[in-house]
Amino acid sequence: MVRAASALVAKLHRLLWRQLAETTPLPPPTAAPPHPPPTPPAPSPLTRTQTAQLKDGAPPCKGERSPPSASASATVASVESAVPPEEPFRHFLPAALFILTFVTVIGTLLIYMDNTVIQFKQNMRREDELAKVAQDDDVLVAYIREWQLTSAAKPFPPHSRHPSLPPERLPPFPTPIESVVAQLLNYKHKGVFVEVGAYGAASGGGSRTEWLESTLEWSGLLLTPNAHDYFRLRARRTAPGTLTTHACLSTSTHPKEITYQENWPREEVEVGVLALGNAGEEFSARVKCFPLYSLLLAAQKRNVDFLSLSCGGCELAALLSLPQNDQVHISIVEIVGKQSAGAEALLLSRGYNIVTKTSTSTIYAVRDIPTLKI
Repeated sequence: MVRAASALVAKLHRLLWRQLAETTPLPPPTAAPPHPPPTPPAPSPLTRTQTAQLKDGAPPCKGERSPPSASASATVASVESAVPPEEPFRHFLPAALFILTFVTVIGTLLIYMDNTVIQFKQNMRREDELAKVAQDDDVLVAYIREWQLTSAAKPFPPHSRHPSLPPERLPPFPTPIESVVAQLLNYKHKGVFVEVGAYGAASGGGSRTEWLESTLEWSGLLLTPNAHDYFRLRARRTAPGTLTTHACLSTSTHPKEITYQENWPREEVEVGVLALGNAGEEFSARVKCFPLYSLLLAAQKRNVDFLSLSCGGCELAALLSLPQNDQVHISIVEIVGKQSAGAEALLLSRGYNIVTKTSTSTIYAVRDIPTLKI
Protein backbone atom coordinates (compact mmCIF):
# COMPACT_ATOMS: atom_id res chain seq x y z
CA MET A 1 0.00 0.00 0.00
CA VAL A 2 2.89 2.39 0.77
CA ARG A 3 4.44 1.57 -2.63
CA ALA A 4 1.15 2.39 -4.36
CA ALA A 5 0.94 5.71 -2.50
CA SER A 6 4.48 6.64 -3.58
CA ALA A 7 3.65 5.85 -7.22
CA LEU A 8 0.51 7.99 -6.98
CA VAL A 9 2.48 10.94 -5.57
CA ALA A 10 5.09 10.66 -8.35
CA LYS A 11 2.37 10.57 -11.02
CA LEU A 12 0.71 13.68 -9.57
CA HIS A 13 4.06 15.49 -9.61
CA ARG A 14 4.60 14.67 -13.29
CA LEU A 15 1.09 15.85 -14.21
CA LEU A 16 1.61 19.14 -12.33
CA TRP A 17 4.94 19.84 -14.00
CA ARG A 18 3.45 19.04 -17.45
CA GLN A 19 0.55 21.41 -16.86
CA LEU A 20 2.88 24.19 -15.80
CA ALA A 21 5.04 23.69 -18.90
CA GLU A 22 1.99 23.84 -21.21
CA THR A 23 0.41 26.92 -19.63
CA THR A 24 3.57 29.07 -19.36
CA PRO A 25 5.73 28.61 -22.50
CA LEU A 26 9.18 30.19 -22.41
CA PRO A 27 10.02 32.94 -25.01
CA PRO A 28 12.23 31.93 -27.96
CA PRO A 29 15.94 32.42 -27.29
CA THR A 30 17.65 35.47 -28.89
CA ALA A 31 21.15 35.12 -30.25
CA ALA A 32 23.46 37.35 -28.31
CA PRO A 33 26.53 38.90 -29.97
CA PRO A 34 29.64 36.81 -29.45
CA HIS A 35 31.62 39.74 -28.08
CA PRO A 36 29.41 42.52 -26.85
CA PRO A 37 31.05 45.93 -27.15
CA PRO A 38 32.48 47.34 -23.97
CA THR A 39 30.37 49.87 -22.19
CA PRO A 40 31.78 53.32 -22.92
CA PRO A 41 32.67 55.47 -19.97
CA ALA A 42 30.48 58.34 -19.05
CA PRO A 43 31.39 61.41 -21.16
CA SER A 44 33.03 64.27 -19.41
CA PRO A 45 31.19 67.57 -19.22
CA LEU A 46 31.47 69.50 -22.46
CA THR A 47 33.03 72.84 -22.59
CA ARG A 48 31.42 75.81 -24.25
CA THR A 49 33.63 75.36 -27.33
CA GLN A 50 32.71 71.72 -27.69
CA THR A 51 29.04 72.50 -27.27
CA ALA A 52 29.23 75.12 -29.99
CA GLN A 53 31.06 72.73 -32.28
CA LEU A 54 28.35 70.11 -31.83
CA LYS A 55 25.70 72.63 -32.63
CA ASP A 56 27.54 73.64 -35.81
CA GLY A 57 28.01 69.99 -36.83
CA ALA A 58 31.78 70.02 -36.45
CA PRO A 59 33.50 66.83 -35.21
CA PRO A 60 34.82 66.80 -31.66
CA CYS A 61 38.41 67.60 -30.91
CA LYS A 62 41.13 64.99 -31.06
CA GLY A 63 41.26 62.82 -27.91
CA GLU A 64 37.58 63.23 -27.11
CA ARG A 65 35.05 60.31 -27.29
CA SER A 66 31.81 60.52 -29.11
CA PRO A 67 28.53 59.56 -27.33
CA PRO A 68 27.13 55.99 -27.82
CA SER A 69 25.52 55.31 -31.15
CA ALA A 70 21.86 54.28 -31.68
CA SER A 71 22.87 50.76 -32.84
CA ALA A 72 24.58 49.97 -29.53
CA SER A 73 21.55 51.15 -27.58
CA ALA A 74 19.29 48.93 -29.68
CA THR A 75 21.53 45.88 -29.03
CA VAL A 76 21.38 46.37 -25.26
CA ALA A 77 17.60 46.80 -25.38
CA SER A 78 17.19 43.57 -27.36
CA VAL A 79 19.31 41.62 -24.85
CA GLU A 80 17.28 42.97 -21.92
CA SER A 81 14.01 42.05 -23.63
CA ALA A 82 15.22 38.45 -24.21
CA VAL A 83 15.27 37.74 -20.43
CA PRO A 84 11.77 36.50 -19.42
CA PRO A 85 10.10 38.30 -16.57
CA GLU A 86 9.86 36.45 -13.21
CA GLU A 87 6.53 34.63 -12.78
CA PRO A 88 5.23 34.97 -9.18
CA PHE A 89 3.49 31.56 -9.01
CA ARG A 90 6.84 29.73 -9.38
CA HIS A 91 7.71 30.74 -5.81
CA PHE A 92 4.67 28.80 -4.56
CA LEU A 93 5.41 25.62 -6.53
CA PRO A 94 7.47 23.86 -3.75
CA ALA A 95 4.78 24.64 -1.18
CA ALA A 96 2.07 23.27 -3.47
CA LEU A 97 4.04 20.08 -4.05
CA PHE A 98 4.59 19.63 -0.29
CA ILE A 99 0.90 20.11 0.50
CA LEU A 100 -0.07 17.66 -2.24
CA THR A 101 2.36 15.03 -0.95
CA PHE A 102 1.27 15.54 2.66
CA VAL A 103 -2.43 15.19 1.85
CA THR A 104 -1.78 12.06 -0.23
CA VAL A 105 0.25 10.34 2.50
CA ILE A 106 -2.20 11.22 5.28
CA GLY A 107 -5.13 10.02 3.20
CA THR A 108 -3.38 6.73 2.49
CA LEU A 109 -2.64 6.22 6.20
CA LEU A 110 -6.24 6.97 7.18
CA ILE A 111 -7.54 4.44 4.65
CA TYR A 112 -5.06 1.84 5.92
CA MET A 113 -6.02 2.49 9.56
CA ASP A 114 -9.73 2.18 8.78
CA ASN A 115 -9.15 -1.17 7.09
CA THR A 116 -7.07 -2.33 10.06
CA VAL A 117 -9.77 -1.36 12.57
CA ILE A 118 -12.45 -3.13 10.53
CA GLN A 119 -10.33 -6.27 10.32
CA PHE A 120 -9.61 -6.12 14.08
CA LYS A 121 -13.32 -5.87 14.91
CA GLN A 122 -14.08 -8.80 12.65
CA ASN A 123 -11.38 -10.86 14.35
CA MET A 124 -12.75 -9.96 17.79
CA ARG A 125 -16.18 -11.31 16.82
CA ARG A 126 -14.82 -14.57 15.44
CA GLU A 127 -14.38 -17.75 17.48
CA ASP A 128 -11.53 -19.88 16.21
CA GLU A 129 -11.85 -23.59 16.95
CA LEU A 130 -9.11 -26.06 16.16
CA ALA A 131 -11.42 -29.01 15.57
CA LYS A 132 -8.66 -31.18 14.16
CA VAL A 133 -6.48 -30.98 17.28
CA ALA A 134 -7.21 -33.67 19.86
CA GLN A 135 -7.11 -32.81 23.55
CA ASP A 136 -4.32 -35.32 24.20
CA ASP A 137 -2.20 -34.20 21.24
CA ASP A 138 1.48 -34.10 22.19
CA VAL A 139 2.09 -30.79 20.40
CA LEU A 140 -0.87 -29.16 22.16
CA VAL A 141 0.24 -30.44 25.57
CA ALA A 142 3.80 -29.21 24.97
CA TYR A 143 2.50 -25.79 23.86
CA ILE A 144 0.40 -25.39 27.01
CA ARG A 145 3.27 -26.48 29.23
CA GLU A 146 5.87 -24.19 27.62
CA TRP A 147 3.85 -21.08 26.77
CA GLN A 148 0.67 -21.00 28.89
CA LEU A 149 1.61 -22.30 32.33
CA THR A 150 3.58 -20.02 34.65
CA SER A 151 4.94 -20.85 38.07
CA ALA A 152 3.36 -18.85 40.88
CA ALA A 153 6.80 -18.39 42.44
CA LYS A 154 8.00 -16.47 39.35
CA PRO A 155 8.27 -12.72 40.13
CA PHE A 156 5.31 -10.77 38.84
CA PRO A 157 5.70 -7.26 37.30
CA PRO A 158 5.66 -4.63 40.08
CA HIS A 159 2.98 -2.55 38.35
CA SER A 160 0.41 -5.23 39.13
CA ARG A 161 -0.07 -3.69 42.56
CA HIS A 162 -0.56 -0.03 43.38
CA PRO A 163 0.94 1.56 46.55
CA SER A 164 -2.45 2.89 47.61
CA LEU A 165 -3.97 -0.59 47.80
CA PRO A 166 -3.74 -2.52 51.08
CA PRO A 167 -1.16 -5.34 51.13
CA GLU A 168 -2.39 -8.85 50.39
CA ARG A 169 -2.46 -11.18 53.39
CA LEU A 170 -3.11 -14.88 53.46
CA PRO A 171 -6.22 -15.95 55.39
CA PRO A 172 -5.39 -17.25 58.89
CA PHE A 173 -8.42 -19.56 58.88
CA PRO A 174 -9.86 -21.81 56.17
CA THR A 175 -12.99 -20.99 54.27
CA PRO A 176 -15.99 -23.28 54.87
CA ILE A 177 -15.24 -25.14 51.62
CA GLU A 178 -11.58 -25.63 52.55
CA SER A 179 -12.61 -26.86 55.97
CA VAL A 180 -14.89 -29.51 54.41
CA VAL A 181 -12.17 -30.60 51.98
CA ALA A 182 -9.57 -30.85 54.76
CA GLN A 183 -11.88 -32.93 56.92
CA LEU A 184 -12.81 -35.28 54.07
CA LEU A 185 -9.11 -35.95 53.38
CA ASN A 186 -8.07 -36.08 57.08
CA TYR A 187 -6.06 -32.86 56.75
CA LYS A 188 -3.81 -34.32 54.11
CA HIS A 189 -0.48 -32.55 53.59
CA LYS A 190 0.95 -31.73 50.17
CA GLY A 191 -2.25 -32.42 48.31
CA VAL A 192 -3.07 -31.36 44.75
CA PHE A 193 -5.80 -28.91 43.73
CA VAL A 194 -7.15 -27.49 40.46
CA GLU A 195 -9.17 -24.29 40.77
CA VAL A 196 -10.98 -22.85 37.76
CA GLY A 197 -12.22 -19.27 38.11
CA ALA A 198 -10.17 -18.31 41.16
CA TYR A 199 -10.84 -14.80 42.55
CA GLY A 200 -13.81 -14.40 40.22
CA ALA A 201 -17.20 -12.89 40.97
CA ALA A 202 -18.82 -16.32 41.37
CA SER A 203 -16.23 -17.18 44.03
CA GLY A 204 -16.89 -13.96 45.91
CA GLY A 205 -13.61 -12.44 44.78
CA GLY A 206 -11.60 -15.01 46.73
CA SER A 207 -10.06 -18.42 46.39
CA ARG A 208 -10.95 -21.84 47.76
CA THR A 209 -7.39 -23.09 47.97
CA GLU A 210 -5.33 -20.31 49.63
CA TRP A 211 -5.44 -21.83 53.10
CA LEU A 212 -4.78 -25.33 51.78
CA GLU A 213 -1.70 -24.00 49.97
CA SER A 214 -0.31 -21.89 52.83
CA THR A 215 -1.10 -24.20 55.78
CA LEU A 216 -1.17 -27.75 54.41
CA GLU A 217 1.46 -27.12 51.70
CA TRP A 218 -0.82 -28.00 48.83
CA SER A 219 0.02 -27.14 45.23
CA GLY A 220 -1.82 -27.30 41.94
CA LEU A 221 -3.18 -25.35 39.00
CA LEU A 222 -4.99 -21.99 39.07
CA LEU A 223 -6.91 -20.91 35.97
CA THR A 224 -8.95 -17.78 35.21
CA PRO A 225 -9.95 -16.04 31.95
CA ASN A 226 -10.41 -12.61 33.57
CA ALA A 227 -7.32 -10.41 33.39
CA HIS A 228 -8.17 -8.54 36.60
CA ASP A 229 -8.64 -11.80 38.51
CA TYR A 230 -5.40 -13.12 37.08
CA PHE A 231 -3.49 -10.03 38.29
CA ARG A 232 -4.83 -10.55 41.80
CA LEU A 233 -4.07 -14.26 41.61
CA ARG A 234 -0.44 -13.59 40.74
CA ALA A 235 -0.15 -10.99 43.51
CA ARG A 236 -1.40 -13.37 46.22
CA ARG A 237 -0.11 -16.83 45.28
CA THR A 238 3.62 -17.48 45.51
CA ALA A 239 3.92 -21.23 46.22
CA PRO A 240 6.70 -22.71 44.07
CA GLY A 241 4.72 -25.83 43.15
CA THR A 242 1.61 -23.97 41.95
CA LEU A 243 1.05 -23.20 38.26
CA THR A 244 -1.09 -20.37 36.91
CA THR A 245 -2.54 -19.61 33.49
CA HIS A 246 -4.65 -16.85 31.94
CA ALA A 247 -7.04 -19.02 29.93
CA CYS A 248 -10.52 -20.52 29.98
CA LEU A 249 -11.98 -24.02 29.76
CA SER A 250 -13.07 -25.19 26.35
CA THR A 251 -16.65 -26.41 25.98
CA SER A 252 -15.49 -29.20 23.67
CA THR A 253 -12.62 -31.65 23.42
CA HIS A 254 -10.68 -29.24 21.19
CA PRO A 255 -8.89 -25.96 21.92
CA LYS A 256 -10.40 -22.69 20.75
CA GLU A 257 -10.01 -18.92 21.02
CA ILE A 258 -12.90 -16.65 22.00
CA THR A 259 -13.64 -13.00 22.76
CA TYR A 260 -14.02 -12.47 26.50
CA GLN A 261 -15.91 -9.46 27.90
CA GLU A 262 -14.58 -8.02 31.15
CA ASN A 263 -15.75 -5.32 33.54
CA TRP A 264 -13.07 -3.42 35.45
CA PRO A 265 -13.93 -2.65 39.11
CA ARG A 266 -14.27 1.04 39.85
CA GLU A 267 -11.83 1.10 42.76
CA GLU A 268 -9.11 -0.59 40.70
CA VAL A 269 -9.47 1.90 37.84
CA GLU A 270 -9.49 4.92 40.14
CA VAL A 271 -6.16 4.07 41.75
CA GLY A 272 -4.61 3.41 38.37
CA VAL A 273 -3.86 -0.29 38.67
CA LEU A 274 -5.46 -1.03 35.30
CA ALA A 275 -5.50 2.05 33.12
CA LEU A 276 -7.34 0.33 30.28
CA GLY A 277 -10.55 2.34 30.24
CA ASN A 278 -13.17 4.07 32.33
CA ALA A 279 -14.68 2.44 35.36
CA GLY A 280 -17.62 0.22 34.56
CA GLU A 281 -16.77 -0.08 30.87
CA GLU A 282 -16.43 -3.46 29.20
CA PHE A 283 -13.08 -4.52 27.85
CA SER A 284 -12.86 -7.20 25.14
CA ALA A 285 -9.90 -9.54 24.98
CA ARG A 286 -9.03 -12.63 22.99
CA VAL A 287 -8.58 -15.58 25.35
CA LYS A 288 -7.43 -19.11 24.56
CA CYS A 289 -9.55 -22.00 25.85
CA PHE A 290 -8.23 -25.50 26.45
CA PRO A 291 -9.93 -28.74 27.48
CA LEU A 292 -9.57 -29.64 31.14
CA TYR A 293 -7.85 -32.91 30.25
CA SER A 294 -5.22 -31.06 28.17
CA LEU A 295 -4.45 -28.76 31.10
CA LEU A 296 -4.07 -31.68 33.49
CA LEU A 297 -1.68 -33.39 31.10
CA ALA A 298 0.37 -30.22 30.64
CA ALA A 299 0.55 -29.60 34.40
CA GLN A 300 1.35 -33.28 35.01
CA LYS A 301 -1.39 -33.54 37.61
CA ARG A 302 -3.50 -36.59 36.88
CA ASN A 303 -4.21 -37.40 40.53
CA VAL A 304 -6.19 -34.45 41.86
CA ASP A 305 -7.46 -34.26 45.42
CA PHE A 306 -9.74 -31.22 44.97
CA LEU A 307 -11.24 -29.81 41.77
CA SER A 308 -13.17 -26.51 41.99
CA LEU A 309 -15.11 -25.51 38.87
CA SER A 310 -16.43 -21.95 38.51
CA CYS A 311 -16.79 -21.25 34.80
CA GLY A 312 -20.35 -20.01 34.41
CA GLY A 313 -22.03 -23.05 32.88
CA CYS A 314 -19.15 -24.95 31.29
CA GLU A 315 -18.86 -27.43 34.17
CA LEU A 316 -20.68 -30.24 32.36
CA ALA A 317 -18.58 -29.82 29.20
CA ALA A 318 -15.39 -29.77 31.27
CA LEU A 319 -16.33 -32.99 33.06
CA LEU A 320 -17.32 -34.67 29.80
CA SER A 321 -13.85 -33.97 28.38
CA LEU A 322 -12.27 -36.18 31.06
CA PRO A 323 -11.74 -39.76 29.86
CA GLN A 324 -13.62 -42.54 31.68
CA ASN A 325 -10.56 -44.57 32.62
CA ASP A 326 -7.85 -44.62 35.24
CA GLN A 327 -5.76 -41.93 33.55
CA VAL A 328 -7.28 -39.19 35.75
CA HIS A 329 -8.44 -39.57 39.34
CA ILE A 330 -10.25 -36.74 41.17
CA SER A 331 -11.29 -37.26 44.80
CA ILE A 332 -13.46 -34.19 45.48
CA VAL A 333 -15.32 -32.00 42.98
CA GLU A 334 -16.94 -28.65 43.73
CA ILE A 335 -19.27 -26.91 41.28
CA VAL A 336 -19.62 -23.21 42.04
CA GLY A 337 -22.71 -21.30 41.03
CA LYS A 338 -25.98 -22.56 39.61
CA GLN A 339 -26.15 -26.34 39.71
CA SER A 340 -26.93 -28.08 36.42
CA ALA A 341 -28.87 -31.35 36.41
CA GLY A 342 -26.59 -32.74 33.74
CA ALA A 343 -23.42 -32.22 35.77
CA GLU A 344 -24.99 -33.76 38.87
CA ALA A 345 -26.23 -36.79 36.95
CA LEU A 346 -22.82 -37.26 35.33
CA LEU A 347 -20.97 -37.16 38.66
CA LEU A 348 -23.42 -39.54 40.30
CA SER A 349 -23.02 -41.96 37.40
CA ARG A 350 -19.24 -41.85 37.75
CA GLY A 351 -19.21 -42.89 41.40
CA TYR A 352 -19.53 -39.62 43.34
CA ASN A 353 -21.78 -38.78 46.27
CA ILE A 354 -23.15 -35.39 47.25
CA VAL A 355 -21.35 -34.31 50.42
CA THR A 356 -22.95 -30.94 51.03
CA LYS A 357 -24.87 -28.19 49.27
CA THR A 358 -24.57 -24.51 50.08
CA SER A 359 -26.13 -21.40 48.62
CA THR A 360 -23.15 -20.95 46.33
CA SER A 361 -21.81 -24.42 45.51
CA THR A 362 -22.19 -28.20 45.71
CA ILE A 363 -19.44 -30.60 46.82
CA TYR A 364 -19.13 -34.16 45.52
CA ALA A 365 -16.74 -36.84 46.76
CA VAL A 366 -15.91 -40.34 45.53
CA ARG A 367 -17.70 -43.13 47.34
CA ASP A 368 -14.60 -44.53 49.03
CA ILE A 369 -14.29 -41.29 51.07
CA PRO A 370 -16.38 -41.37 54.28
CA THR A 371 -19.24 -38.88 54.18
CA LEU A 372 -19.13 -36.15 56.81
CA LYS A 373 -22.01 -35.31 59.07
CA ILE A 374 -22.47 -31.62 58.33
